[in-house]
Parts: sequence; C-alpha cells; structure tokens
Amino acid sequence: MEDRVVILPRNWQAAEAATPPGDLDRFIPEGFSLGGPAIVRPWDSIDAAFRTTGYYGVDQRSADPILSAPSELPCGGTLYFDEHAMGPHFAPMLDALGIHRRLTEFAVFAGRSEDTVRDRYLEQVRLVSHAALRQLFGVPAPAVAALGAQKANLEEGILSFIEGQRRRWSDHRALAGKLGGDGDWAKERLAFGLFVENGNWQVVRVWSRPWLLTK
Repeated sequence: MEDRVVILPRNWQAAEAATPPGDLDRFIPEGFSLGGPAIVRPWDSIDAAFRTTGYYGVDQRSADPILSAPSELPCGGTLYFDEHAMGPHFAPMLDALGIHRRLTEFAVFAGRSEDTVRDRYLEQVRLVSHAALRQLFGVPAPAVAALGAQKANLEEGILSFIEGQRRRWSDHRALAGKLGGDGDWAKERLAFGLFVENGNWQVVRVWSRPWLLTK
C-alpha cells in the first residue's frame, strides 16, 4: 500500500489533536458533529467525549443494526467480504456505502493486531479525509494543509490495501492458528471488513481478517 499512498505514523499530531486520528482502538460516531472536535480524556469512551461537547447530530454506537443506521445519511454501515470478492462491482459497492471514492485529500493510519484470535483482524487502515482531520479530530489546519493530496484516490487506496493483504497472505498456511483453527477440521482463510466510520466527513476503516473454513 505504501507505494500508492502516504501512511502517517500512529502518533502523528497526537499531542496537538483533540482526538488523535491515529488511535485505532477508538471508533468515532456518525453525524455532522457541528459542535467542534471532542476532547477525549484517558478515562473517556469516545462516545462519551462527543456527548460532553453538546454535539448536534451525532449518533451513538449500537449493537442493534437498525438503531446503528446513520440518522443523517441514507447509506453507510459495515460490509464483510472474502478475498475473491473484487471486480467491476466493487466501485458501485463503494458508491452504495456512500464512500467518496474519488477523494484524494485524505490521510492514512495503519495498525496490526498482536492477538488476532482476540481482535478478530490481521491488519487495518483508517482513511480520514482532511475535512475530518480538522472538524472531528481537531488537528490544526496548518498541519492538515501541509499533507497535500495523495497520488491515489480513496478507492485506489482501499484497493491497494486489499491487494497488499492478498499478497501477504497468499499462502494460507501463514494464517494457521490466526483464529484458533485446528488446521484440520477448521482452517483459516482470508477475508476483509469495510466500515464507514463517519460518512458525513468520510472516515473509513478497512481490515483483513481470518475466517474458519470447516469440513
């Protein structure tokens, strides 16, 4: 992926931003967030931090798929797909999720799981529009402006991550045990997840994940 987009260090602007955009352990809520960036204290959940700012139009996370739908957008959500689900239908799928796939002004942060059985993912990236860096995360405008545009657009960035993971895990034996499979009855195979973290401001997560193929 690094040959297509610039990946920023996880601690980029961590001291200056109200909410560090490289903190991949937290998911921001959906909504316009017109009240300004939330300040996340060490003891806060990110939803609690956004509530304390008096945010207008922020949807709190829910495990209920009906309640978790964005209230200010007709589209969004999460998609799970296998390593072969690519092709001409991928771009329309991004459109259906409300992803601005031609966007080039975005930042990328990457992470890798140290415990894939617990975390249920292998590697992940968060793609954050420059507008989201300023509005949601509170990164100073000069720091955002200094980033410039990526050479690839958002769709190409997502695809480059997926293709890189397919190459990395092309030998399925490298996935052995990544989800607790026994290598006989249950063997790990590669799949992906894609989540529109905030559709209004274009924050997107993509991750590779193991799944169990059983006899």
